[in-house]
Amino acid sequence: MISEKYNNAKSLVSFDLNIKIFENYDFTVDDVYPVDDYFVIHTDKGEMILKKMETVEKVRSISKRIARIKKSFDGINNLIKGRDGETFINWSGGIYCLFNMPSGRVSNFNEPSDLISVSKALAMFHMASSNYQS
Repeated sequence: MISEKYNNAKSLVSFDLNIKIFENYDFTVDDVYPVDDYFVIHTDKGEMILKKMETVEKVRSISKRIARIKKSFDGINNLIKGRDGETFINWSGGIYCLFNMPSGRVSNFNEPSDLISVSKALAMFHMASSNYQS
């Protein structure tokens, strides 16, 4: 049953979801629900995405890339820093990170105006991330 409802149930089961994960942040968690291979966190500061990562190095690499891309393209979500200044939580042997929830709605590719908007944003993202050296 769970595999029918959640495509990545195995990934979600690997999360050690505990309210203590969020003690390093300046928000209060109101609700949590799974989507694909991450959790949506409803807080008093808005919605966020909790994602489990493989390594701290991967989180730091993503953080560097986001900072680089944001210099010329603002349409990418930030990793959220905790009170300790880090962009990850090391909890019970797992590495977790929080992202701001993207604003907007899901695009309908049958609508020409949506297709044009998405194409323009993708082109701007591509230009901002081109020639990136890790």
